[in-house]
Amino acid sequence: MRNPTIINSRSAGSTGGKGNAFHFEPITSSNVETVAELLQERNDTMRSYTRWKYAQKPDADFKGVIAERDGVPVGCFGLVVRDLVLPDCRRMRCGWFADWYVTTRVRAGGLGTEMLREISKNYPIVFGHPAPEKARKICLANGYRPIGFQSRRRLVFDRFVYERARTRYSVKAVANLLFGVQRSAGVKLAALSAGRRSDGNGHALKPFAHFADVEDHTTWVSRQPVRPDASRRNGLWETIGLQVFFVDDLVPGSGLRRRIQFTKGHRQFSREAWRPFIRACRDAGCVYLECFTTNRLLDGVWASFGAWRHPEASVLVHGQIDLTDKLFLHGWDRENWTYLAGGSSNGEGR
Repeated sequence: MRNPTIINSRSAGSTGGKGNAFHFEPITSSNVETVAELLQERNDTMRSYTRWKYAQKPDADFKGVIAERDGVPVGCFGLVVRDLVLPDCRRMRCGWFADWYVTTRVRAGGLGTEMLREISKNYPIVFGHPAPEKARKICLANGYRPIGFQSRRRLVFDRFVYERARTRYSVKAVANLLFGVQRSAGVKLAALSAGRRSDGNGHALKPFAHFADVEDHTTWVSRQPVRPDASRRNGLWETIGLQVFFVDDLVPGSGLRRRIQFTKGHRQFSREAWRPFIRACRDAGCVYLECFTTNRLLDGVWASFGAWRHPEASVLVHGQIDLTDKLFLHGWDRENWTYLAGGSSNGEGR
């Protein structure tokens, strides 16, 4: 086990120049319950979810830190650890942000920044996807850079159910429905027009960095717990040249949503290969289908079906190797892509 790190930092209640010592302990299977307590305090995250995320991973991997002051846990910053295959085929260990939390007792005292610096120095490459503006600014001030391209698109099949789940007012839901129809039509027209202006091949053969060990990751992700009021089912759809791993979530009041976890195959950039999958999702009763990608070709395919962009914060990367425009990331590569284990869905269900 790594030796604990001691950081001197001023807490929110500090005055003058007096410092308070924060002790950092690495997250291991032996102290994962402390992380579970902190995250339950944060947003009522299920303890089984926290155990799934950290206790199943080898303790030989650095999985983040727990911060203590005077023996009391006051924050944590976790990492999901994976192997990244670089464009030149080398493998490199890297981490992805998970559960960056500072208790209100010491917030605004610099602990969040100190934990960020601590976890960033333990792997040659670290990824993050912080949504709060303040967190993004801290990352950008500490050497993180946004990746060159990412896109999260939603293809809505049952527009009224989709909009009705997002507002209490039927009139507003109908107005949003009409706007959604118009937006999807515009997206489809623009995508098809762009496709006619290009050869459709683009960067299909360009070497990208990507995460390794897909089979092991499939097994791990499939065991992710969800909160009791929701149900989840993992699925695989395939045809010649295209495999699609997905997850179905049925949430009360929101209907069935399907999220693309991972795709592979030489036809994954073919609109014709995707067409029967889109039809199967509609027939399965999905309210909407969602895909995240950093590949412009795959994004163009989704746009051609009328899937509109869902705005979100950029994925950030830290490291000596410039991968900002050389990444092929999928939905399940993002630590919280299918998060559904807290008292709040944090926007993931909306």
